[in-house]
Amino acid sequence: MGSVYKRGPFWWVVFQVPGGKRAWRSTGIDSARPEIEAVRKLHEIEKTLANETRQAAHPELTMAEWALNWTASRKDAKQTNAAKDFARLELHVLPSLGGRRIGTVGPADVRKLVAALRAKELAPRTIINTYGLVRRLFADAVAEELIPSTPCVLKRRDLPKKTDKDPTWRAKAVFTREEAEQLLSSPLVPLDRRLTYALGLCAGMREGEIAALRWESLDEDMTPLPRLLISGSFTRANGQEKATKTGNPREVPVHPALQRLLRDWEATGFESQFGRAPKPTDLLVPNREGGYRTDNTFLVGLARDLEQLGLRKRRMHDTRRTFISLGRSDGANSAVLKTITHDQV
Repeated sequence: MGSVYKRGPFWWVVFQVPGGKRAWRSTGIDSARPEIEAVRKLHEIEKTLANETRQAAHPELTMAEWALNWTASRKDAKQTNAAKDFARLELHVLPSLGGRRIGTVGPADVRKLVAALRAKELAPRTIINTYGLVRRLFADAVAEELIPSTPCVLKRRDLPKKTDKDPTWRAKAVFTREEAEQLLSSPLVPLDRRLTYALGLCAGMREGEIAALRWESLDEDMTPLPRLLISGSFTRANGQEKATKTGNPREVPVHPALQRLLRDWEATGFESQFGRAPKPTDLLVPNREGGYRTDNTFLVGLARDLEQLGLRKRRMHDTRRTFISLGRSDGANSAVLKTITHDQV
């Protein structure tokens, strides 16, 4: 830690430079000014020296090397999107910037990267999400004092508007009431998958929440409807359960159609599949091996069932969107729907 002192008409500072030697410098601040101004100047000088020392220790750190280190630290911190984010960097960013030292990448390089992504006619959301990822990558490099500032300072016009590549798909990404009834009642669809669809169509649950749901989460004594307590979510990226997306548990009423499927599954379905009655700590709807269902499990099963029923392709997440859409069209209060599907305060 350096110090400040008056010398002639100015405040001066003394500080330590790399190698352990001491240096003296005039701040240019009139000695009649408060001492705190000279102290602030000393802190600026020491911070600049620390940044230069840190950068000198990593003179050859490339974007690819920093991306690997950054991803590893995020995995250690149990950030579930770390692997997926690195894959996005490998696909869209590192081919052009991976060999560059992180301190040499400037705003013009980032602007050129975004322009190249736009030239590939990628979906606007893909471009915006990729830029957001690069911005976090550089922000953490600044926090680690590897670089003095971030090059991600693009103007709004440099980025596309947040729209879908196909503007019509979102309106089609729901099930009609008749299609929902088929998914829940058709004997062509196995009972366990009918139940997973009901948890989306009748309870608005996310895939990870369905995968982590256990029998003890079901309270059939609640009135006027039984209740599901949604408190966790399974993530395939690291094979672990975590909190829900909002971080808060929420209570979900059990729709009568969902209740009928739950009772059938408890009475005969679970035991016929696993050779025993379910226990409170068992997963409510495990995969065929008794483990967690993954996003791929949901995707493959739904694609098979839609083809079997002669229905067009949709995603599992669209069952949740259908719950909200049909609820609104039937006059449900949007605020009540939000407490079921999102956060409860």
